[in-house]
Amino acid sequence: MQHSVVMNASRRVICGVLLVAQAGCLTAPRAVGGQGGPGAYLQANSPKRIWVTLTNGQQLVIDAPRVYGDTLLGVTKTGTTNEEVWLPLTDLQDVRTRQVSGGRTALFGGVIAAVVGLAVGLIPTGKGTHERPCMNEGDPCDGT
Repeated sequence: MQHSVVMNASRRVICGVLLVAQAGCLTAPRAVGGQGGPGAYLQANSPKRIWVTLTNGQQLVIDAPRVYGDTLLGVTKTGTTNEEVWLPLTDLQDVRTRQVSGGRTALFGGVIAAVVGLAVGLIPTGKGTHERPCMNEGDPCDGT
């Protein structure tokens, strides 16, 4: 019984750390563009999601953005439905995307290694445990 409790606790800790690590490896949305503007960045990097501010001040979250010529194509959520959007690149005032953070990824990698090492160290090996004798004569023991 004690072995399975420790195993379940170890698994939960490891899963929790992995979930936090996944989120920690990405930065908050940052402005993109530079030379060539956001269109060149989007063509070269293909992010899964971008945050866009249009010249009229409207803000959109666009999934699966793609650039075709001078137009941005993507999908945005309107209420409970997904809506396809086509936006001229000239209508984009600001484009932001999440990027992988090398420092955060390395830090969380070290934390994960430490937690996994600790969890493995806590798992009982079976050495030094004693089986209780079965007191049921003729009946198979069920381990209780």
